[in-house]
Amino acid sequence: MIAPASAPRARRLRLLLAMLALVVVALCAPPPVAFAHAALRDSDPAPNTLLTAPPAAVRMAFTEPLERVSTATLYDRDGALVPDATAAVSPDDPHVMTLSVPAGLPDGTYTVAWRTVSTADGHPLDGFFAVSIGTADAGAATIPLEPGDDSGIFAPLARWIALLGLAGALAIWPVWRFVLRPAAPNPDAVARWIGRARRFAAGTIALAAIGDALALAAQAAAVSPSGWMAGLMTTLTDTRFGRLWLLRLALLAGLAIALRFADWQRPRARALPGWAALLLVAVLPLPYSLTSHAAALEHGRITAVVNDALHLLGASLWVGGLAVLATVLLPDARGAGRADVRAAFGRVIPRFSVLALTAWGVLVLSGVYGAWLQVGSLEALWATDYGRTLLVKLALLIPLLLLGGFNLIVVRRRLRGSPPPMDGAPWVRRFVMTVGAEVALAAIVLLVVGRLIGLEPGREALAGQVPPALTLTFALGGSATTRDAALTISPGAAGRNDYRLQVDGDPLPDNTEVLLRLGLPALGIGVKDVPLTRQAGNTFTATGSELGIAGDWDAETIVREIGTFQWSAAGVLPVGMIPPPPPAAAPSTAWRFGPLGALGLLGIAFGIGFLAAAGTIRPVQLRPVVVLGVAAVGLGVIVLLQASRPLMQATSEAATVVSPPAVRTSAASSAATPPAAVSPAPEAAAIGTPVTRNGLTATLLPAAIRSAPNDLTVLLTDATGAPVDDAAVTIAARSLGMDMGVTTKQAESLGEGRYTATVPMGMAGEWRITIRVAPRGEASV
Repeated sequence: MIAPASAPRARRLRLLLAMLALVVVALCAPPPVAFAHAALRDSDPAPNTLLTAPPAAVRMAFTEPLERVSTATLYDRDGALVPDATAAVSPDDPHVMTLSVPAGLPDGTYTVAWRTVSTADGHPLDGFFAVSIGTADAGAATIPLEPGDDSGIFAPLARWIALLGLAGALAIWPVWRFVLRPAAPNPDAVARWIGRARRFAAGTIALAAIGDALALAAQAAAVSPSGWMAGLMTTLTDTRFGRLWLLRLALLAGLAIALRFADWQRPRARALPGWAALLLVAVLPLPYSLTSHAAALEHGRITAVVNDALHLLGASLWVGGLAVLATVLLPDARGAGRADVRAAFGRVIPRFSVLALTAWGVLVLSGVYGAWLQVGSLEALWATDYGRTLLVKLALLIPLLLLGGFNLIVVRRRLRGSPPPMDGAPWVRRFVMTVGAEVALAAIVLLVVGRLIGLEPGREALAGQVPPALTLTFALGGSATTRDAALTISPGAAGRNDYRLQVDGDPLPDNTEVLLRLGLPALGIGVKDVPLTRQAGNTFTATGSELGIAGDWDAETIVREIGTFQWSAAGVLPVGMIPPPPPAAAPSTAWRFGPLGALGLLGIAFGIGFLAAAGTIRPVQLRPVVVLGVAAVGLGVIVLLQASRPLMQATSEAATVVSPPAVRTSAASSAATPPAAVSPAPEAAAIGTPVTRNGLTATLLPAAIRSAPNDLTVLLTDATGAPVDDAAVTIAARSLGMDMGVTTKQAESLGEGRYTATVPMGMAGEWRITIRVAPRGEASV
């Protein structure tokens, strides 16, 4: 039974536990959108393509390299699996998966369902798209796709447990070696602390191993739809994640062995195990970072992975160091009235402050660059799950930093002195409370990180929202009742489109018919009715090429049941040659560094450590330590800048090969024409020939063109010849030999007026390449 005096404390403890449970549930809840890691970039034939004959194969290119366990299947309109359709990842290009199509496939609409596992970060993803053969009826079959465990609570919790254990395992020896052991006031304290430290080391290494085992189970379940047991051996033997997982386990085992043979009483007496433990602490974050978002980058990958590893190491030394203090040092606070206990706290706090300041500096350095790589803009920070989760993490770090600053500035001064001040006992107890609060908040931060790892980076998520579809919202009327409805046309550009009508309210009768009546009166094009097929509830869909000309189309939506009711609503669809422009500016292009950039980051990290130590050393030693710190930071910055140049040059010179004359090109630029307007098409120009319109000059740079996805680069300059870096550039490709529709890609800025996009051109012959340009904040045509 709780004593009356302790009842308020018990209530506060229960309230704290309840709040922590709510935070855990909220952070581990699945996000409202699907994850996207090895996402479909393009395919040949393209999604929603109408073919005159069955293709021999469907070639799919993805945004990240694929594990061999990635697969694809083919379904007919009824949702039945098409036999003899087999998929394999290309041995020449791991970004490409090919689905062979059996010969003699009858006309109809087919759905390609794919499941990928990224080699870079190990994350799974499902998706599908439809193609049609010999018919314009291209409605997709309903395919039951089971999401991987990343969409639930198990995978984030597994990562959280692994990160908790890893933080303690990485911190125990550095904190013992450089903080606790030198600050021990007497042999009795050393004996007590050694026992606690050894138990802490064993427990955290075991916790890290358990978390890694749970993470392996989650990955195996994602790899195999049949469950984690079926995918366990496949994950271990056939995936990069499995090989890196085995490396994690081996390094953890090596750390356990090194700590077992290290001399905790006199670390310098048996130096080899101690130095081995420090080396393993420095290396252990790498296999974790090699399955992070940083490992998925195509350019600057080595530096990005090292940056992620430094971030993980800095966080572990700080968070794990707090846990070490809470386990090894804080139990002595019961004797705070004794001078030796106050002396121990007075010695430990300044030493740990050096470690904490170093960790904070590394966290800020690596965190800012990592956020630039994965988010890149305020829009991506506010409008994506990744960005919002990152904001939660930053919000939790603020009180953590305040508590750490309180210990560093206030408590440290109160306990400083030899002998320790007589009034130090209350400050020892305050230190215990603040460290306990820091440990609790740090555990929640790691939980947020566990969820963040499984989310789609903000840059990719924002790019996936561009361009938006055309959407009309209206009220269907014409009888005694009205219903709100939304008609979505995707991608909303001239060519093949998906039509989707969603009617609000109660379920419509089973015999309800939906027609979309389209006409283009400006060109005298008559009306055509497009029937929409019911999918589920009050959702009706169709796919067609009726909107094949840019202009203002009259669209009438009719919902009816013959003899019972008829509702209708009319509107105008402004259909352009390209999809609607992005709703917001794209993230700025992040700097990418070559392999030497990793050395620059390490130099800056060492410099931060020297500068952090400057506040705890004797004045006579201050100057050389500060000089070393500033020199290390300066040298690291210089190496980083040098490492950025070769990569930028390689990027800008990647399109210098002369292409064959089979490709015809045209370029258009405008700064004022609205999307709905129809501009006269410019005459074709050869590759490399500048085309000027409205004060902007666009040049399609020479490139090696083949029957495959091609990297096309555009040089954009203004009337003075200066490069233009703040435009929205779109590159569209259309085959002149066969009408396969227009494939449009948003180009990414490379800087210096260059923009690039990967455009699929899967058929030999002549192609028309159209470049459309809009300065930021103005309309695109």
